[in-house]
Amino acid sequence: MRVITALKITLLFLLFQTHIFADKGDLEKVSLQLFWKHQFEFAGYYIAKEKGFYKDKNLNVVIKEFDFNIDVVNDVKKNISTFGIGNPSLILEQSKNKNFVMLDAILQSSPAVLVSLKSSNIKEFKDFKNKSIMISNDAAGTASLVSMLKSNNISLEKDMKKQVHSFNINDLIDGNTDIMTVFSSNELYELDKLGIKYNTFDPKDSSFDFYDVILFTKQSTLIKNREMVENFKKASLKGWKYAFENIEETADIIIKKYNTQNKTKDALIYEGKVLKELAYKDTKNLGDIDKNKIQRIYDIYNLMGLTKDKIDIDKFVYKPIYKIDTLTIDETKYIKKNNIIKMCNNQNAEPLEFAFNGNQSDMRGISIDTLKLIEKQLDIKFVNIPTKNWKESQQFLKDKKCDILPSATKNQKRAKYANFTKSYLEFPLAILMQKDKGFVPNLESLLNKKMVMREGSGMIKTLHNKYPNLEIIETKNPKDSLQYLREGKADFTIDIIPIASNIMSKYLIEDIHIAGYTNMIHKLSIAVRNDNILLLNILNKSLDKITQNQHNLIYKKWVTPIVKENVVDYTLLLQVLFIVFLLILAMVSKHFTLKKLNLKLKQEVEKKTKDLQDINKNLEILVDKKTKKLLQSEETFRILFDTAPIFMDSFDKDGKCVLWNKECQKVFGWTIDDINNSSNPLELFYPDPIIQKKAIDTIINEPENVFRQWNPLNNKGEILTTMWAHIYLPNGEIINIGYDITQIKQKEKLFIQQSKLASMGEMIGNIAHQWRQPLSVISTASSGMQIQKEHNMLTDENFEETCNAINKNAQFLSKTIDNFRDYVQGDLDVINFSLNEKNNNFLELVDTNIKKYDIDVILDIDNNLNIKGYPNQLIECFIIIFDNAKDALVQNNKQNNRYIFIKQEIVENNIIITFKDNGGGIDDEIIHKIFEPYFTTKHQAQGTGLGLNICYNSIVNSMHGSIDIKNIDYLYNEEQQRGAKFTITIPSKLEA
Repeated sequence: MRVITALKITLLFLLFQTHIFADKGDLEKVSLQLFWKHQFEFAGYYIAKEKGFYKDKNLNVVIKEFDFNIDVVNDVKKNISTFGIGNPSLILEQSKNKNFVMLDAILQSSPAVLVSLKSSNIKEFKDFKNKSIMISNDAAGTASLVSMLKSNNISLEKDMKKQVHSFNINDLIDGNTDIMTVFSSNELYELDKLGIKYNTFDPKDSSFDFYDVILFTKQSTLIKNREMVENFKKASLKGWKYAFENIEETADIIIKKYNTQNKTKDALIYEGKVLKELAYKDTKNLGDIDKNKIQRIYDIYNLMGLTKDKIDIDKFVYKPIYKIDTLTIDETKYIKKNNIIKMCNNQNAEPLEFAFNGNQSDMRGISIDTLKLIEKQLDIKFVNIPTKNWKESQQFLKDKKCDILPSATKNQKRAKYANFTKSYLEFPLAILMQKDKGFVPNLESLLNKKMVMREGSGMIKTLHNKYPNLEIIETKNPKDSLQYLREGKADFTIDIIPIASNIMSKYLIEDIHIAGYTNMIHKLSIAVRNDNILLLNILNKSLDKITQNQHNLIYKKWVTPIVKENVVDYTLLLQVLFIVFLLILAMVSKHFTLKKLNLKLKQEVEKKTKDLQDINKNLEILVDKKTKKLLQSEETFRILFDTAPIFMDSFDKDGKCVLWNKECQKVFGWTIDDINNSSNPLELFYPDPIIQKKAIDTIINEPENVFRQWNPLNNKGEILTTMWAHIYLPNGEIINIGYDITQIKQKEKLFIQQSKLASMGEMIGNIAHQWRQPLSVISTASSGMQIQKEHNMLTDENFEETCNAINKNAQFLSKTIDNFRDYVQGDLDVINFSLNEKNNNFLELVDTNIKKYDIDVILDIDNNLNIKGYPNQLIECFIIIFDNAKDALVQNNKQNNRYIFIKQEIVENNIIITFKDNGGGIDDEIIHKIFEPYFTTKHQAQGTGLGLNICYNSIVNSMHGSIDIKNIDYLYNEEQQRGAKFTITIPSKLEA
């Protein structure tokens, strides 16, 4: 009986086990080998397993702890483990086997540092000499530390006493060693806990910045099962993100299941905070790998003599698959069943959303147009549920009477009853003030001023929490807030640009401007009732499919710019001047007519006086009356002549100045006597005889009333910028009129200079980025030679190769700064130059952006083209066109390949240069405006609108060529492309 019972129990146990394995059999089993004992350094993988992120990707993951009998790289190579966690020495393995692929690097900087106690007085690298140091003998693992020492003239072998590393921080505390290699995430916690002060020496501060916690697998594994690798990577990164956002909870999980080192919770939390900082250093994306940084690490290893062969970095660094999310079966069923989505709106938030003419069945605005795009994607309909106001709309969503609020921002109160989609538009909160108040740097500078804001705004509570003493006056609506500013009842308000712009445009409010920006961002999302997760997911996926260009078009449709650029418009000025000119012309004409009449009358009187002495007295009385009228007329003319805000002068046939008003004397500094005492008056204004002749020819040959720009000198020798025209009086005399635009032109030059300085600032950043690698190579090369010489490993061949590397990189540095110097100095003379050479200079100056934004530049160039012209102006044009193409690619081409095609050829004695991209092209409504000054599609903080205008002037005015822009569609790599095409035509020989 007992045997039968035992058999039954055994059978049930086997059936139970079979059931368990059957459930797990649906998951794909993979393994991950760690390179050290369990700790927070691998927290993301624990979280991905414990939270079911791997299971969601159909993966059953086994995480294997390290022991000293394990070779992580070898285990992955032999398929003992599917994935491994490594350090930068994986690059050395790749140079030997070429069989691995890096999937991500969790730590952007290694936590490995050198530490000394403050009590040891080792404060600088010079204090390292003759001190003891505990450091591993692993050359690859300590490469960044050794390179840091060498770059600071410290030889590990000659200047220091190497000790076997005990991995016990007490040896440093007890004075058994002076300096120790530690991890900033672990051992430094022990020192902080004990209250011991210390100094750290971090390799990244000396430009030896290495990755750490690198996830990798075999190339063959990736080829056979790319989807599995992608799923493992995504789930792991999700785990890391959760771990860093929930460090305390993660520490609890480690203590419960993975704490083989018996660490305290405080130690794990400390480690988590340090690693989080290192993980997000210089990046917003967890796990990012920069190919340039991998190349620098390889170069350091190579100069230390550790590498075997070169590596193909493009194959070594994993490039992820980008997939467009599609609706799940449940989501598809939901859409079919619920093709009418009820929405409640904010009736008075124009232009975000508003009821047209108060009719809620005709909702319009930015959010409504966005919903229309979603309607087309999903074949659904958004229907308005009428409400009294925005407050009631929110209550309706809370009470489940509607499904969504199309235009909402997330806050703590709304988050209790609603979920929010990802933001589809974001606006900085602007500070609005009266124009005469000038500009302010930030909100903090206005805390002692009165602020006004519409009542019910969620920002009021936020501002009161942040700035308790800020005085806020509440009004019924944004329009009243702006009226308060105009009337001086308040000093400033804050609002988002679309709403402020709409109100100012609608009510013609011109005396308010944007005085600055806060550091707060208004994010526009769709609020979804919190019991409808399916709808939330559907809307998020649909928003993902709306392109940035579509968002931009909607924004431009509804938003009128608040502040127009300071474009110099001469039209009104010329109209006013022309009217003044006509008035003065009439007075001048009358003056000359009366003057001649007076002269004639006097002559007649004198003649008659001789013959008619008897009527002399009567004639004298008559003459006196006429003379008084003439004098009064002349006095009136003189007042108008001298007070006119324009230049007026006239010269007779003998070159004598007969008219010279006070405005002329004020601007030029010369009196009429100064001019008439000169043997050649024109020489005072134009010392160059050629320009003098041109001025005379212009007056003789050019039609009257045509304004032309001239650049005369004043009495101080300063060059002025003026506009002049001449008119012919009925008696044949010529009057010259003009006005001074020197300050206007100086402002234009300042705008252009600011634009160029902005470009130079970015270029300096590029050069600094380009210099890091050569400087690192030079430093490491010299350090490498010293190490090899110390170990008697330095051969003549290695010595010569290293010296050549140092020389090559030094030449690169020199060439880079020469290119930048030439660009800054600009062009003074027309010279003959090779177009191919300037192409190389241009590409070197933008090389950093090419790599940073992963742009493929495809060249189709005739290397034998030569031009006589201004080389640096041409390079500046190339950079401006490239930057515009780059911005379009980054904004509109998020995932696909980014191309810029450059073609240069000679056609009928003209050099034809074309730039073509696949950035989506330029809006047809504005493409004809892009060469206009101050016209820009960027935010005013990102561009002045002068770049392409400068380019146009350089090509057309300086080089006598032409430049054209159009949108094109074309085929490349069997894929349809669309972008903008710039065509520059320049004569192959340019006269100076």
